Amino acid sequence: LTEATTFAYEADPALEMIPGIRADFKISLYNAALKAFRLLHADLSMLLMASKAWEVLDVPHDGNDTSQWVANRCGVQSDMDFSVTSYLAALDTIHSNSGDLRGIKDELMQMLELVLDTVKNLLAHGREDNDFQPAEITAKVVNIGTLGYERESHLYQEIGARPIKSPAAESIIFDPRARMTVVVKALVNAREHLVAIEEALSKHLSL
Repeated sequence: LTEATTFAYEADPALEMIPGIRADFKISLYNAALKAFRLLHADLSMLLMASKAWEVLDVPHDGNDTSQWVANRCGVQSDMDFSVTSYLAALDTIHSNSGDLRGIKDELMQMLELVLDTVKNLLAHGREDNDFQPAEITAKVVNIGTLGYERESHLYQEIGARPIKSPAAESIIFDPRARMTVVVKALVNAREHLVAIEEALSKHLSL
């Protein structure tokens, strides 16, 4: 993303000394996509951080105390008895389709591929027309819903029906309910930021 941001300054058609025959590079789309990609990257990082099994280590006694290094290298685990990844793996709404409704994992991955490919194809296209990818793919992008995942309400219902059994945590990073809240919020935000890219794309698309 850092390198892509640098390219934004070089790709601005306003800086061209002698315009060519190609259509102007869609710098507004590029910048809008970059902004959404940064937020999407933050969503996925938050999802990863909340899913990891963290361990609170003791504060070193002094600069020569290497006991925590030894503990880490030996693979010492925390006493946390709740696994976010195991809980998510057991949720039907994450992994399974229901009739015409896709599971959240499939919907997010398909949406990610669809949006990213369309951005790449449109930015690489040098003419002012819609002949940059098959029309049916463009139609799918334009028709992406903005009201959340197809099974989002089912996800909340399933989580409510699967109580998280875990003792009270001493730290917020061990609290399973707090961690699941972060995971679900990250999933919801990731879709919203992909929708933001679709909205930027729609300004340059017509069917």
